Amino acid sequence: MNMKQFLNEVASGGKGLQPRSSSVDDLAAFQPVVETALEAEALGYVEKVITHRESHTGHRFYSALIVIGLTDAGREAMTAS
Repeated sequence: MNMKQFLNEVASGGKGLQPRSSSVDDLAAFQPVVETALEAEALGYVEKVITHRESHTGHRFYSALIVIGLTDAGREAMTAS
């Protein structure tokens, strides 16, 4: 998921995101989504990102995130080419 896709997901109401399942493969595939969310927060595109790490695989993968508030800068980034 690239930044524009992430911001569109948030704008359409996707405030909570998580992997498809708790399998190692799905958790690993979810990590780039969390990285994009944290980058969006650092760039000021969203107000806050709250993450959760799992403990059952031993990898401490991020297993869920909550996004709070798309900012004006985030809305502008959605429409930038």
